Amino acid sequence: MHEVAIALGGNIGDRLAHLQHAFTFFRTLSASPRWEASSIYVTAPVGCPPGSPDFYNAVIIFDYAHTGTQLLAECKKLEVSLGRLVDSAQGVPNAPRPIDADILY
Repeated sequence: MHEVAIALGGNIGDRLAHLQHAFTFFRTLSASPRWEASSIYVTAPVGCPPGSPDFYNAVIIFDYAHTGTQLLAECKKLEVSLGRLVDSAQGVPNAPRPIDADILY
């Protein structure tokens, strides 16, 4: 079992609902009752196209029983389920997105 931390953020659609969905999704992957979530922060976009909306961000920490590769696949699964497109598919780097899930450790 490994402690993992995931940064979550999104800046289009119902940002709060997307974060809450992500919390629920990752809670089901937790290998123990341990679960921690930061407060939700609103931040200005950095390196995004002009006029991009502010992000809602949070970090979660939980215990995970599988590999980092499997966790990455779960992050991508969450992103796609909430409508995230691959940046290159949109043609704009750092385009606004409903959710982004980045493994911190």
